[in-house]
Amino acid sequence: MLTAIKLAIKYQSTLPVAIRFINEIADSVGDGKITKSERSRIYSAMWIVIKEIQRIKKEGSLKQ
Repeated sequence: MLTAIKLAIKYQSTLPVAIRFINEIADSVGDGKITKSERSRIYSAMWIVIKEIQRIKKEGSLKQ
């Protein structure tokens, strides 16, 4: 539980983009199929989350 709290604090700036990613997925799977354009939007949102995590990790390594 403590680990989860530490991660939540460390990556708190990813929350808005993570919520967008989750919403994009939820909107896309409503009909049970994922179209090419929906897949593209999901991947785009995923990469935004990944880039934000990479930015946080890079900032953390610069502080040390």
